[in-house]
Amino acid sequence: MENRKCKRSTVVARFRAAFAVALTVLTWGLLTSRNLNIGRPDQGMLRLLWDKLQHAGAYGVVAMLGYEGWGAGRLQQVSVGLLIHGAVMEIVQAWLPHRSGGFDDLAADATGVGAALALWKLARAFRKDAVAAKTL
Repeated sequence: MENRKCKRSTVVARFRAAFAVALTVLTWGLLTSRNLNIGRPDQGMLRLLWDKLQHAGAYGVVAMLGYEGWGAGRLQQVSVGLLIHGAVMEIVQAWLPHRSGGFDDLAADATGVGAALALWKLARAFRKDAVAAKTL
C-alpha cells in the first residue's frame, strides 16, 4: 500500500510540474510571439477558426494537466485560475503593439477549459467503472 501511495505522489508531482511548464510556455508565447498561428491558413473565416482552435487547445491541455495534478478537490480553482489567466493575457495583449486582445479569444480559452473539464470527468467515470469491474 505504501508503494502505491509513493507512485501516486510521484505521478501527481509530475502532472503539477508539467502544468507549471505548460502554463509558463503558454504565457511566454502569448506575450512575446508576433504570431502563434503556426501553419495557419490565410483565408478569413478559416484563419479565425484556426486561431480559436489554437486558443481552446492550448488552454484545454493546460487545464487537463492541472486537473490531473490537483484532482477532483481542486477542479474549480484550476478552472477559475485559468480563466483569470486568460483574461489577464487578453488585457495585456491589448496593450502590446505586436498583439491584440479580445473577448473572442477569452471565449475560446473558456471553451478549452470547459471541454477539458468535461473530458476529465468522463475519463474519471470510466476509470471508476473499470476499478469496480475488477473488484467483482
